[in-house]
Amino acid sequence: MTGLELVSQWFDSGQLVRPSVEAEDFLDLTRALACLSGIEDMCDGSKVEELCREIGPADHYVFVLIDALGADLVESLPQNAFLRVNMKRRLQSLFPSTTASVLTSLATGMWPCSHGVSGWFMYLEEADISVISLLFVERNTRRSLEELGLSAQDLFPVPSFWPYLRHEPHTVLPAAIVDSVYSNYSSGETQCLGYPDLSGAIEITSKLVLKASRPSLTYLYLPQFDETAHVKGKEHEQTRQILLTINEHLDELAKSLAGRVRIVISADHGVVTVPEERRFVLSGDDPLNRYLRCQPTGEPTVPVFHVHGGHEEAFTEEFTERFGNHFALLLPEDAERLRLFGPGDLSPITKSRLGSFIGISRKPSVFYIRTKQKKGPVIIGYHGGLSSEEMHVPLILV
Repeated sequence: MTGLELVSQWFDSGQLVRPSVEAEDFLDLTRALACLSGIEDMCDGSKVEELCREIGPADHYVFVLIDALGADLVESLPQNAFLRVNMKRRLQSLFPSTTASVLTSLATGMWPCSHGVSGWFMYLEEADISVISLLFVERNTRRSLEELGLSAQDLFPVPSFWPYLRHEPHTVLPAAIVDSVYSNYSSGETQCLGYPDLSGAIEITSKLVLKASRPSLTYLYLPQFDETAHVKGKEHEQTRQILLTINEHLDELAKSLAGRVRIVISADHGVVTVPEERRFVLSGDDPLNRYLRCQPTGEPTVPVFHVHGGHEEAFTEEFTERFGNHFALLLPEDAERLRLFGPGDLSPITKSRLGSFIGISRKPSVFYIRTKQKKGPVIIGYHGGLSSEEMHVPLILV
């Protein structure tokens, strides 16, 4: 059975969530917020129009993105929890269900098939370099890509729509990333403010609304839950406590701005805890590595393999023999046929970044090749794939 047939079977059986233009998703929410904030041509379909009506017109909007907050996690909160009380329904995330791709859709209003940001790791064929997309560095040396002669436009070719909003845009981010290449790109060089902690995030966001002299859209990004879930797993008590703390802070924000603002809360993706038996870590001298131009890119849960020309058949045979119980291999053309990255055809730059094969797992599994000894904590919480936990995010309206 081919990879395309396997993945189609997993979709048909409900083991994986099929990305679909029929489902209300994160991009519909992005376009609704853009439309309500003055970019009328973003209102391009019935789902966007319905979200616009549901959110409603307002002088001030606050959009809160809680990184990795899957809908299942909100539904597991106490019944009187602020986030659960105000959750309206589930939305689909985008594929790959990962921060780099989804936040670029938030910046551009475009599907991943168009904007070209295919994951945390990307291989730029034209420069023969593997990069960490949001950090804007070379993957292994961590050298700035600016030092290597690359610009933001080389990685992120589709411009941000945020400068064209009629509502004044503000972006509120952790202080550590407020002036990064990606933050400047995604905000379209509009105002970005850095916060030191959750209390500071709420204070800055509240002041922006209360002191606004004209209509505004304030985007608040909260990565704290994602950071903890990666290391501890989603079920750990410390992870749950972070979520409860965020819940309390957002309840406080809503009370401080009652009657002055529409608050919309969602997430870029959910998260899964991947057990050790489904985490496959190969060393740099593994025989499989001889077929590859670089380490797998994309996400560890959705590895993208860049195979030397002429070795595709040998790589497929060896990979399938060793890992075929966990991963199916799709050609980029297969992913395009299934419309995994969005309803349109893959743009040339997106296709170039999807290499030779894309690994899709039936149950969340992790695959990567380590070229040197990893430092820091072991990661057990992952996202990027097509499981329900990763692909369903909440729509919360206050």
